[in-house]
Amino acid sequence: MNGRCVFEPEELAAGTVICPAGEVAATVTFVCTGVVEVTSPGAGRPVLRGPRTLLGLEALEQLPSPVEVRAMTDVRLCAAPLERVEAWLGPPSGARRLFELATRELMERAGQTNFRAGPPEVRVARLLLALPPHTGRGRHAACSKARAAAVTGLTPRALWRVLQRLAQRGLVDSVTGLQIRDLRGLTELVSRPPRTSQ
Repeated sequence: MNGRCVFEPEELAAGTVICPAGEVAATVTFVCTGVVEVTSPGAGRPVLRGPRTLLGLEALEQLPSPVEVRAMTDVRLCAAPLERVEAWLGPPSGARRLFELATRELMERAGQTNFRAGPPEVRVARLLLALPPHTGRGRHAACSKARAAAVTGLTPRALWRVLQRLAQRGLVDSVTGLQIRDLRGLTELVSRPPRTSQ
């Protein structure tokens, strides 16, 4: 491709379906900013993914998407049509085979998310850091408390207790619980090494 980037910027509004489940994606897409919601049919709870997420990799092997991907917030993407990616990869080679192996590895990990990893306070802090402009009240908020509980794998009651503890430490607003008051403190909570059990 003569050194030219195969990906082009694209902006989509919250709620837009980026890739329907069961269809072969037309593009390989890289999330630059914003958050997407990934839902597996019959799996129940959705998974959230943020910047640096690659979407549509299975299409390179002509496989339909096993998930629906929807913009949860306004998103800025970089997308490339499959034929352009294929031309960029070129004929079979060692580099291409390595890329294919890495692609399969990423596809196998697609169901994993760090919003459910670690202690409850770290899960909630990680989610709030990913969604600071999009949290709010009510069922129709981009990230209501009910949705926050679902994606972090907590019950609504457990989420409420975590938000109360974070509010007592001055990290989040004590009224909504979802508005960040101390960005640095919340970031330190997420980056702090896990404590070993005594």
